[in-house]
Amino acid sequence: MGLWIIQSVRRELGGNYSFDALCNMARQAADFTTIIDVNDPDFLAPQRMTDAIKAHCARHNLQAPKTTGELMACVYNSLATCYAKTISEIEELAGRSYSRLHIVGGGTKDSYLNALTARHTGKAVYTGPTEATAVGNLLAQMLQNKEFATIEDARASVARSFSIKKVEI
Repeated sequence: MGLWIIQSVRRELGGNYSFDALCNMARQAADFTTIIDVNDPDFLAPQRMTDAIKAHCARHNLQAPKTTGELMACVYNSLATCYAKTISEIEELAGRSYSRLHIVGGGTKDSYLNALTARHTGKAVYTGPTEATAVGNLLAQMLQNKEFATIEDARASVARSFSIKKVEI
């Protein structure tokens, strides 16, 4: 599960809050500690995401968020917790440990979620490029046309061409 939950909540709030405003609300309610399983089927396509979160909390005997800030703190921390769990599972399956994580695409713009992800995973987190789908498509074509000798050369070109930022916790 990615930014779907955040986008759904924002839409339900009538678009009255920017993503930055929702991030700030989550930061201000950082002491709200309820964590939900964001991969639960409850959150795939609910009528109202905010109601689904509160109902999920009730079913699992968790403290339900009462304010928009608490709701956003719950969502942000739950996503970062999920990412940490998923990375741990990938490492176990791969039989190796990774020291860093690269976030690409639209998620690069969410500095708070990226900082939480770094905190929850204990890994260095880097963001960029934002237009990863288009860049990846272009690289695949360039590799097919032998414009890069290796995938490593293509990756080096991306590193030279786009701003990659290390997330500060």
